Amino acid sequence: MPAATDAGPPDRTARTRGVRRVLLVVLGLNALVAAAKIAYGRGAAVLAIEADGYHSLTDGLASVVALIGVWLAARPPCARHPYGHRKNEVVAALVIGVAMLLLAAGLANDIVGGLTSGRPLAPRVGPLAFVVLLGTLAVNLGVAVFQTKQAERWGSALLATDARHTRSDCLVTLGVLFGTTLTWAGLSGLDIAVAAVVAVLVGKAGVEVIQENLGYLTDRALVSPEAVAEVVEGIAPVVAVGQVRTRGTPGAVFMDLRVSLPPHLSVASAGEVVTRASETIRHEFPDVVDVTIHPVVA
Repeated sequence: MPAATDAGPPDRTARTRGVRRVLLVVLGLNALVAAAKIAYGRGAAVLAIEADGYHSLTDGLASVVALIGVWLAARPPCARHPYGHRKNEVVAALVIGVAMLLLAAGLANDIVGGLTSGRPLAPRVGPLAFVVLLGTLAVNLGVAVFQTKQAERWGSALLATDARHTRSDCLVTLGVLFGTTLTWAGLSGLDIAVAAVVAVLVGKAGVEVIQENLGYLTDRALVSPEAVAEVVEGIAPVVAVGQVRTRGTPGAVFMDLRVSLPPHLSVASAGEVVTRASETIRHEFPDVVDVTIHPVVA
């Protein structure tokens, strides 16, 4: 029996516009947050807040990289890329991860420089520090929630990665806020210590982003074979399901599998079963955009 293929790509234009709109909003907010932290950190000689500002600045740069990635990913399939260009989003996410590692290294260098240059360990912390930190924390929390919802809506690995990055920003800012409070209370030396924690957290987040997105490039399974088998084996008269394989990215999963059918089925009946199986898979696993089913005689 010939293999049957069922493919139905989502509305690429609407998805691209949606993801691009989210990234533009996030880019503007990140720019404001970064500017506020860097300006105050430099003016008051608070290394932790300044470092957190540069951390936020990478979010803005990441959004620029992401916009380029979305533009590349939106191109339709072609002869050289028959599966489309969606993995360009993953490449852009990897660039974000590398940028986070470079930022962590830069922050570590600033910390060492601050220690060796005799930078004051008691920066000038005033009430404005708390206004800046609490305000930017509120913005980041809102951005993280917004990005997470939009990532689910558009099935975008890039937005999901950026949302996780933003959530890490919230944790970093909370740490900076705690350290700044202690510094304001007179406990010296915590400015540089908090900046060191920021560097470690940024580096850790960068490693996690790289690890996750490398999985998409190396064709990590995206759907449980057991879950697929359970769904398809519930379709009469399917005997068994095997060799379930998936690849792609969240929102654009390509699947192929083998379905064992009774020997008495006609070719027409087998075709009807394959069609029902394809429709059921697409319904139960919305991220699947292409299904190839290989029917075999049990």
